[in-house]
Amino acid sequence: MLKIGISVGLLSTSSSHAPVALSREVFQYAVPALIYFVNNNLVFVILSHVDATTFQLLSQLKTVFTGLLFRLFLGRQLHLYQYLAIWQLAGGTATSQIPLCHAGKSAAGDQSSVMGVLLSILSCLLSAFGGIYSEKLLKDKPKDSI
Repeated sequence: MLKIGISVGLLSTSSSHAPVALSREVFQYAVPALIYFVNNNLVFVILSHVDATTFQLLSQLKTVFTGLLFRLFLGRQLHLYQYLAIWQLAGGTATSQIPLCHAGKSAAGDQSSVMGVLLSILSCLLSAFGGIYSEKLLKDKPKDSI
């Protein structure tokens, strides 16, 4: 709360932005902030369903989704070796999820793991979308320097 108070105070003293454009800009940047808020809280739910090693392995899918969304939303061309790298990363992540034969594993544990994997994929997709959306916002304003 302190951080937002300081930010609003500094923003109100700045006279470089018009109020109408400022409110639109605030809402545009609120979208990735909300995405990251949901994603950061989703991580705790995921960790209650899978172990830390599986979570780290599944987190590699962020790169896969970022590459694909980069192509889809920003219209950038990817070279053959970039597609091969994405395919290799996705294949490696999928291979890491091949279940090992463990005796005495319960069906409830399997369902929990499946839920964790699905939530992990959702988390990776949200993270990639938030990053691509932020980049699109920055690239669409060439006159503003960062």
